[in-house]
Amino acid sequence: MKRISLSILLCLGLDLSGQGWLSLMGPHQGVVTAIGRLPNHPFKLLLVGTGPNWNISYGVYRSPNSGQRWFFDSKGLPSYGSVQQLAYDPVTECIYLAQGKTYWETHISPYGGVYKSTDWGASWVEISPVSTTWWAVFASKKDPGVVLASSDNGTYRSTDGGATWTKVMNAKGMKFTSYPVPSDTVYLATYGSYIKRSTDGGSSWQTIGSGLPSSSIWSVDADPSSPNIIYAVPATWMTQLGLYRSSDYGNTWSQVVSQSVWVVRVSPSDPNIVWCGGKSGLYLSTDRGITWSQVTQYSGGCVRDLWPCEENSSALFVGANRGFFYTSDLGQTWENRNFWLRAVSVSDFETDRNDSTTIYAVGYPGYSNTLYFLAKSTDRGQTWTIINTDRPKTLSLHPMGSDTIIIGTDQVGGIYKSTDGGQTWTHSQGVPNTAQINDIEYSPNDPRQAWAACTNTSSERGIWKSTDGGNSFTKVYPQSVPPYTIAPSPADADIVLCGSLSYPPYTKEKIWRTTDGGSTWTTVHDGDLNSINIIGDIEFGRSDPAVVYACGYQKIIKSTDGGQTWDYTLPILSDGYLWDIAVNPTDPDELLVVGEKGIFHSTNGGNTWEEWTFNLWYSSGHSADYYHNRWYVGSGAEGLFVYGTLDTIKPTVTVIQPNGGEILYPGETYPIRWQADDPSGIAGIDLYYSIDAGDEYRTIAVNEPNTGSYNWLVPNTPSDRCYVMVAAYDIYGNGEVDRSDNFFTIAQPGVSEGNNRIMRPLEIRGTINPEIILNKKVGGFQFSIFDPTGRKVYQISSSDNHNINLGFLSCGLYFYQIKFGGRLMRGKFLLVR
Repeated sequence: MKRISLSILLCLGLDLSGQGWLSLMGPHQGVVTAIGRLPNHPFKLLLVGTGPNWNISYGVYRSPNSGQRWFFDSKGLPSYGSVQQLAYDPVTECIYLAQGKTYWETHISPYGGVYKSTDWGASWVEISPVSTTWWAVFASKKDPGVVLASSDNGTYRSTDGGATWTKVMNAKGMKFTSYPVPSDTVYLATYGSYIKRSTDGGSSWQTIGSGLPSSSIWSVDADPSSPNIIYAVPATWMTQLGLYRSSDYGNTWSQVVSQSVWVVRVSPSDPNIVWCGGKSGLYLSTDRGITWSQVTQYSGGCVRDLWPCEENSSALFVGANRGFFYTSDLGQTWENRNFWLRAVSVSDFETDRNDSTTIYAVGYPGYSNTLYFLAKSTDRGQTWTIINTDRPKTLSLHPMGSDTIIIGTDQVGGIYKSTDGGQTWTHSQGVPNTAQINDIEYSPNDPRQAWAACTNTSSERGIWKSTDGGNSFTKVYPQSVPPYTIAPSPADADIVLCGSLSYPPYTKEKIWRTTDGGSTWTTVHDGDLNSINIIGDIEFGRSDPAVVYACGYQKIIKSTDGGQTWDYTLPILSDGYLWDIAVNPTDPDELLVVGEKGIFHSTNGGNTWEEWTFNLWYSSGHSADYYHNRWYVGSGAEGLFVYGTLDTIKPTVTVIQPNGGEILYPGETYPIRWQADDPSGIAGIDLYYSIDAGDEYRTIAVNEPNTGSYNWLVPNTPSDRCYVMVAAYDIYGNGEVDRSDNFFTIAQPGVSEGNNRIMRPLEIRGTINPEIILNKKVGGFQFSIFDPTGRKVYQISSSDNHNINLGFLSCGLYFYQIKFGGRLMRGKFLLVR
């Protein structure tokens, strides 16, 4: 059993303790704005920056298995400003990151920054030359410590890893690029200064590309073997002008793709292959950019960044509006690799009150309303499945069970209902397709009734009601003020409260109340008299429906008579909007409130508050509720969380076999065996192998169940310096790894006979009372056993009769060696009886 520090595999930190928020590791998605890869890391570590737009970051994620499992690591990074570019110094093994806001947001300080990581992205420190918006960063492959960074304030160069900086030009860069091999040549796409090129590692620069249709260039790349070929994406600030190609070092240009694209990348291993993508999709050229075709099989939405795979010219990583995608065959087939990528705001969620394992959540990765989705987990959040992408904004589960669910959408269909847990959906009649449903609720007292608050245009705006369980809806209260949230009483189906947005300059927010099932309504809160700017949520006390809370800008208001009158004297919570309220169903004085600037908890009806942000990186919360004696929070950027004692206990994992000395043969199936355990349960097992003594690991399988065994089809990668590594993860993302104690061998394919059976001399299976298998048809080997003192106690060779009987050996530890085909292989085993 060989323990490997997690800093090698994942750099996970477990320095938290006490109470806090435990991630449910989903829903899985996120807008990927930047990609970086560490080619000389043992696992070729991938990093991505995420965020809904150019103003906000949803953090950095890392993956040791080409995006098949992601880990959130943003310690030291701020949540303002999108991650624009990642860079890696292969000599110092430092990672650099540029982060910044758009020009219309930069009047709001702070702007962003340049950040550095010395622990493979586990933590970050700021190294910005000046305080401004940063767009691009580059680390030299040739000269260790040389870093370039470009901003609204110009372009800077450092020769000491960012400790000191020198301004080298005033140009505002958008994206750096360079050749895949060490070189002094660097290109910079700029805003307003065409393309800048340096041939001395960034000390001096010249301008090229003046023949392009715009001086603003969003992306640039160059052919590594034919430096006369350059690609560029010119644009105005909001309009991309296609892809242009030059074959004469940038003197003249021709448009080769007319559609809207944002980024272009040349394959580092085959410059015939060039990719570009943007709002119009993904495009591929296989003839050095002369002709192009759209990759119609790709379905990830707007392309934000591209990373051609260094070791496979047919492979590509894509960062997009719908997450992270991978192809290994020039775009013919695709994998959506979003597992544990949870860079989403959870705007609404519900857990079945009768079944704690089933959770539904509305995720919103940002950038566009078209990206709203509904995800479902049936294992308490360990895995998630997207079950609806019709822009759902809000949901409600039938009080009697989780198979029946209604969703309200954002102007693309109105309301939908499912009676089979989200497998199929039916459009609810009555509500127009263009309706923007901001809140929808079943009546807990009478589930035949469902209520919806429609926010948008005057023809649809108002309160809608269903009396047939959500099959159809009728508008019961037209309104000029946009309804925003709705709350049926848990005690009386005829009592409903509805809160609105403000509608300047005409009127401020309102709360309306009905006591006759919606026939008549009374205004019980008038923002023109006591404004809280918006009614973000209304929540009844389930054990005492006379107690009602409503939230708005900075504060909570409270009613103790079922919403007829309100107390406006509760303290101000934060400088920002409050979005949702959760009330303990057995104690109406205990409540949780989430908003723009934090999460707050009260045990005395809102008279005093504690901030409950705890360990969350992104302090904003968008949704909250109380299920099965636990608080749940939908984060503004990190997915769904549950409150409890922070789980910092790593799983235990031990590799049983192969553990050293075994000989495996290509094409055969070998059972990898392990033991793994954790108090909270093992969520998944990842398997890797190395053929170079651990310098590099390759993925065998990801997120396998903890069965203790995996049948591995042994690859044709002969080596006598092989390890297997097993990584085990619990349901909250804590991980531990173990690898083989000693080398095992993947043998050279030998002489074949019959049905391609590999000829072998001897195989040791297991390390406790091992099974020793001989092939009597193979000669030229010698097998020896030694006791712990080094004394030889047994030997057999190809000239012997091949009968092995270890009954004469006493119990204990033994060592063995096999001489075969010019190799010497060693291992150990234990005899017990």
